[in-house]
Amino acid sequence: AATIVVRTTGGKTLTATVHHPRGSEQNPLRDADIEAKTRANTALGRTGVDAEPLIKAVWALDQAASLGDLVQAAVVRAGTLSA
Repeated sequence: AATIVVRTTGGKTLTATVHHPRGSEQNPLRDADIEAKTRANTALGRTGVDAEPLIKAVWALDQAASLGDLVQAAVVRAGTLSA
């Protein structure tokens, strides 16, 4: 469970609890949600990492002989970092 407590400037306390948040064992993300989150986070981080090869490498891990493809997909290329 996750609980948040907010105290307003007026002194009021607001509390909310989520017993099974998205992404928990009881409420797992769908594959499409995981892929969308990966795309959003790679864009947000401005690392220059292309999300598509990274996603492809992760989904192929169960058949991969090594982690090489995954590592290569996650490598930040020189000159690709954004300010």
